[in-house]
Amino acid sequence: ILVEIQGLTSSPQPFTLGNVPINSGVAKFSFKLLNENNQPLKLIRISTSCMCTLAAVRAGETKTDYFGMDMHGAGNPKIDFTIPAGSESELLVTFDPAAHGPQGVGAFDRSIRLEFSDPAGYKDIAFNGTVVNN
Repeated sequence: ILVEIQGLTSSPQPFTLGNVPINSGVAKFSFKLLNENNQPLKLIRISTSCMCTLAAVRAGETKTDYFGMDMHGAGNPKIDFTIPAGSESELLVTFDPAAHGPQGVGAFDRSIRLEFSDPAGYKDIAFNGTVVNN
């Protein structure tokens, strides 16, 4: 899947968590996804850029499982999830500031990739911040 999906917007973008204390526990936040197309989007895969980040998508009362980084060449499993035409859904994200231990203190950039089959394409959604000592 080499082309960015059209008609799917996310907000806020860019998104910053600011300073995240390393011992503050898992940060939870979300992005609004808006399918501006006149057809549904078929979401087939969710992956993140790092093991410290997990993501799921919720549309109405339906939600995917949380997925993280593809590990050791094994990709995350395919899913079958529909984002209805003209609808708003939510990208749910968790970030664990302690996942990398003390060496994880400092600035970070992370992303979530949503992959679609119909129409085929992807959407990358990014966030950043700084892990700080308490």
